[in-house]
Amino acid sequence: QRRKLTASYGDIILWDDIGQSDYSAVLVQSTWQRNRSRVNLAYTLGWYEGNFDTAGLPNFALPFLFDRQRTTGDERHRIVLSNVSQIPFGFTFSSISTVASPRPYTGIDGRDLNLDNIVGDDYIGGTTTSTGIRTIRPENTFANWYRTVDFRLARPLFSKDGRKISVAGEVFNAFNWNNNLSYGGTQFTATGTPVASFGLPTGAYGARQAQVGMRLDW
Repeated sequence: QRRKLTASYGDIILWDDIGQSDYSAVLVQSTWQRNRSRVNLAYTLGWYEGNFDTAGLPNFALPFLFDRQRTTGDERHRIVLSNVSQIPFGFTFSSISTVASPRPYTGIDGRDLNLDNIVGDDYIGGTTTSTGIRTIRPENTFANWYRTVDFRLARPLFSKDGRKISVAGEVFNAFNWNNNLSYGGTQFTATGTPVASFGLPTGAYGARQAQVGMRLDW
């Protein structure tokens, strides 16, 4: 037993760099320029893993919980298509379209499987000696993919001696697609009763929005 040096302080929490994560990706990109228009297409194939989930602090009470797995940031595919064009009457039109595969969400059992008096680190399939699976990936259907198209139309109104006033209109998520943001991640209550919202969407990204603004450059 270690001797307590002083009674003036309580327990001291020591933080260390035990948490480890890494992101690996392959990015392919092409750009086309023709006359007064430019188009860019990019594709990313990525993997995001760690021995804790990168959405929270690595403050596990039990060492075996630091198990290398995919994280909630493990987005496998992302495609981005963007363009900017000078069109008649002095307008500039631009757009950006994004499609991305569904990201995993954190899933816990809800009961104290590892007997540490904390239910937030009891992942599905875990035991008193194993961590279980920390994340659940939604079904890989197009309805669960992130999809959005944004438009922007801008035009300068006044320009003199290096100063310029311009007006712009923007539309975000122009087709008003539903994009799931969060899911119910608790499978059971502490007494073992199934939670009805488990695995179902509980939040969404923003619906279609539009804005108009002015810009001053000098």
